[in-house]
Amino acid sequence: MSTKDNTDHMSSQEDISSTATFRILASGCGGCGDGECVEPAISNLSTNTNFQPSSSSLSSAPSCDCKGTGYIGKNCEIKCSLDCQNGGKCIPAQENNNNEEESCSCTKAVVDGNPFAGLNCEYGATKSCMTMGSESKHSFCTNDGQCSDIVGDNEQHRDCVCTAGFEGSHCEYIVGTAPAVGKALGAANESAQGASTNDMVVFVMLIVVASLIGVLLLAFGIRAKKRRDDAKRQERESRLATEQLSDLVARSEDEII
Repeated sequence: MSTKDNTDHMSSQEDISSTATFRILASGCGGCGDGECVEPAISNLSTNTNFQPSSSSLSSAPSCDCKGTGYIGKNCEIKCSLDCQNGGKCIPAQENNNNEEESCSCTKAVVDGNPFAGLNCEYGATKSCMTMGSESKHSFCTNDGQCSDIVGDNEQHRDCVCTAGFEGSHCEYIVGTAPAVGKALGAANESAQGASTNDMVVFVMLIVVASLIGVLLLAFGIRAKKRRDDAKRQERESRLATEQLSDLVARSEDEII
């Protein structure tokens, strides 16, 4: 066998070995559905996002990483139970930060350019809160809610003003049905808006006080000027009266002479 044939044969063996290793790794998980078979083993049932491989985990068997698939379980075989509509994606409880329940992620729930929101991404936008020409569709209201502000592509959505019976950042929840995280965010937003309202009230009060002080100073200035004008007028009238009296005395003396 020539040197070239030996090299090709060795290269072929390496390719086969590499492929075989990949197949052994993949089959070592027993199938992962839409997930990935990874090594070191990563528990897809753990909520710890700061996984650090140890010496023991590096030598353990590979496992399925189901993150982002909408499935959980050893082999990504347990489907998220929610019926997310309009392109929404079901997020298992294990992937929901600060939420013990499954939920629908509606960030990609867009049909014919119209975004959707809600527990199951079931409510389409009834009003856009984006500036004209914006490419993003993240700011909108559902269920006839009204925009509290118009934002651009790189600006955050401002909570909508909802009609009776609805709540949520986009008015996407029937009152009382918002998930815990949504309620917490809503409370935080309400708190922030309350703080903003309080700041506005203080600002308005300062303007009113400053205006009152300005009016008082103006009134004091006008009154002081009037007093000065009255004093000058009285002085002129007194001087004129004195001059008239002097003229009268002088004429009387002339007549006597």
